[in-house]
Amino acid sequence: MKMKLWLLMLLVFFFTIFSFCALASEKWIQIGTIPLNGRVNFKAIELNGKIYLLGGVSSEKGITNLVDVYNPKNNAWMPVNPMKEKKTNFAASAYQGKIYVIGGYREDGRFFMNTVEIYNPENNTWSKGKPLPSRRGWMESAVSNDKIYVIGGRTVDFHNTNAVEIYDPVQDEWSLGPTMKESLYNFGIVSFGDKIFIFGGVDESGKILDTLYILNTRINSWAKGAHLPTPRENCQALLVGEKIYIIGGYNDDVGHLASVDVYDIQSETWDSLPPMNNPRWGFGAATVDGTIFVFGGGQDFGERSAFVKTYEK
Repeated sequence: MKMKLWLLMLLVFFFTIFSFCALASEKWIQIGTIPLNGRVNFKAIELNGKIYLLGGVSSEKGITNLVDVYNPKNNAWMPVNPMKEKKTNFAASAYQGKIYVIGGYREDGRFFMNTVEIYNPENNTWSKGKPLPSRRGWMESAVSNDKIYVIGGRTVDFHNTNAVEIYDPVQDEWSLGPTMKESLYNFGIVSFGDKIFIFGGVDESGKILDTLYILNTRINSWAKGAHLPTPRENCQALLVGEKIYIIGGYNDDVGHLASVDVYDIQSETWDSLPPMNNPRWGFGAATVDGTIFVFGGGQDFGERSAFVKTYEK
């Protein structure tokens, strides 16, 4: 797995944007390109109606600290101040008007980080938070009950972890949460109310999973949900209303995935939507006003291409 990051540089990279209107739409539409060619394993975070693309790996620049902001209203991009350090495979969440970037894989590709960088869009500045207790990458984060939960990932010895560490943005303090049932990385994550949903991922043996784990942050307890229709890792999970959209990724049977599975939180059942135009993993995705935006990512060995897509009727 140490080589996986660098093998991504050989994949087909997309610098495209696609969109999909999850509330009223049944098709994917290409709407533009992203500024940085061949970008994978970055984060796309929605904040105040705009989508921030942070860090990742670029075929032009390698591991980067660049931050580009997409405005869906005018389909335009604007660069903002970069992160303090170049990084990939980190966790990121928006909370109370700021973006929190946690941990990840460092610029030289050989070092896991425990840093917390905080972006304030009001003055376009970055500040530091209290470091993550453990160094790790390939984890995910979600906000629940005014706390940021950092879950799973890989540690400095490239073994999986089931750790849950909880950051209080107001107090700038960390505490330990209930460990996961399995040690996972490269999963999808969504929070809804008092619950955090963990979709798929890779276990310690390297198996790609179809599991759904649900953390109740009110009682600090894990439970299992209905299995995914498709095992997948390095996918994106997005909340629209009371449904969660699991998009793309990879599994050993199919390879790179274009499929979209939809989980209904209330009925605890699965459905599917039209697939993306191209399979991809390592991409970024976010929602604004019920529209799903998909950015960049990689597909397979060979040529390059370039788009940004939404999903609409």
